[in-house]
Amino acid sequence: MLFKEDKNFGFQFPEPQYLGAKHTHLAWIKKFIPRNVTTALDAFSGSQSVAFLFKQMWFTTFSNDFLNFNNQIGLALIENKEVKLTKEDIKLLYQPAANKTDFELMENTFTNVFFEKKEAEFLDNFRANIPLLDNTFKQALAYTIINRSMTRKITMGHFGHTQALVYASDPERIKRNRSLIRPIKEIFEEILPKYNNAVFDNEKENRSFNKNILDLLPTIDNIDLAYFDPPYCDSHADYQGFYHLLETYTEYWKDKEFINGIKRYEP
Repeated sequence: MLFKEDKNFGFQFPEPQYLGAKHTHLAWIKKFIPRNVTTALDAFSGSQSVAFLFKQMWFTTFSNDFLNFNNQIGLALIENKEVKLTKEDIKLLYQPAANKTDFELMENTFTNVFFEKKEAEFLDNFRANIPLLDNTFKQALAYTIINRSMTRKITMGHFGHTQALVYASDPERIKRNRSLIRPIKEIFEEILPKYNNAVFDNEKENRSFNKNILDLLPTIDNIDLAYFDPPYCDSHADYQGFYHLLETYTEYWKDKEFINGIKRYEP
């Protein structure tokens, strides 16, 4: 790149599969950002693609989302400056978990709902090992990439339906999307480099928050630009319903009731 202001655009945001994501509209959004901005807030970050744009533009970037699995993307790609997952980290994540009996939520709750038993067991074992990573940003990358791997495997990329295993046995659907029958581990290893390569330092102290925006706003100041893209009221885009599995996996709840056919957490 010839100019410093363009350097960060050499880093590519990993393509999301997220309802309402503005990934394909970033060039249009960028046209309306004033030139004198130095600090920006993405208040409802979701996939974090807009926050990533702010970071590319050298802004001190604050991202926020009520759902922790989205916050993990922010920690991994917005707040993180240089930490990546190494081969040694991957070996640790794959090793047999020492505390396996404490991590059986996916197997016990979601086997034959979204995944076959072998895949659910792999997810539990992987999740048990995430806390063993010695760095918050490594943990965030692990959450981010394994969560993205799950959405790649499920038809429509969300968990608001009960047809995952039905579609995975449909030859015509498999022709259109082979990820339906690929192991999650294989998908994880394929997309891992894309996330590692998206980590960069824009020389600012960026932050990712996991808060109700009404609680966060009184605690921050000196924001030049605030971007608000809240959930769409009265629409079908129920993010807690569609992405309940990713939030359950990240939080690894043991005190929730899992209801209806999709085993959504309640409350």
